[in-house]
Amino acid sequence: MPQEVRDPKSGLTLWSVERLKEKFDSSVHDQLLGMLAKPTTRALVVFECQDMWSSHFGQRTAMMVGEGCTYTDPSEVIGKFIGDVPSRMRHPTAVVYPDKQPVENP
Repeated sequence: MPQEVRDPKSGLTLWSVERLKEKFDSSVHDQLLGMLAKPTTRALVVFECQDMWSSHFGQRTAMMVGEGCTYTDPSEVIGKFIGDVPSRMRHPTAVVYPDKQPVENP
């Protein structure tokens, strides 16, 4: 099994656009690609529910990072989360850069 590639600045797992599309339902692919294509988007950060006992385990959200966004750099999301109930909290797990070459991830 190949080793995960980590973003050196944020420490998040580095995903390719193809990997992003694999992990999200096809009904949102156009929205994800549209967010990546915006000139102010520096990256998309993927937040995921990691509570194994939660019925929300594995659910993901992608957040744009860049100029005019809540966060301007992926490293700023470290230690942050989305959600206010522990069983629904989504923590940052991966980052996708629009200008990165595809990488192989397990």
